[in-house]
Amino acid sequence: MPGESEKYLLFRLGRGRYGLPITDVRSILRRPEVVDMPGAPASIEGIFNLRGEIHAVVNLRRRFGLGDADGSVTQDGREEFVLLLDVADENMAALVDSCYSVEEIASDDIMEAPEDLVVDGEIRAAVRGIVKRDDHVLLLVHAHELLPPEQLARLRELKEVPVG
Repeated sequence: MPGESEKYLLFRLGRGRYGLPITDVRSILRRPEVVDMPGAPASIEGIFNLRGEIHAVVNLRRRFGLGDADGSVTQDGREEFVLLLDVADENMAALVDSCYSVEEIASDDIMEAPEDLVVDGEIRAAVRGIVKRDDHVLLLVHAHELLPPEQLARLRELKEVPVG
């Protein structure tokens, strides 16, 4: 709706700047020890246990086709973080290079991403829009669209498999 605004958590992946609605983010943590999850989609980094709850970690670099950082530190030496997300009753987290700000963005400032900017249809669904700034562009994403429905369903199946 014109004239409205929403707060976004701004984060980095490589040289890119991104934003998620702050209402979709439950918490920000330093990257925990993540365990590989055999059979998971390639964009799933693995799982970790937080206070007795298992959380799947979506590697946003892989999801957006940006390649991997090395370990828990990005290539330029910064420590990675996970964002605990509020996504359809799933314990999901997103791996990001860094978080740097919370910013209020007016809906009038959000432009639709050009078709040729985001080619992959699944990734396009995750893109809410772009925001132009003086020296950079923000790509705004929907937390609930970070994984396509079939990958989310597969993730649920994998989390229900008994261990041991």
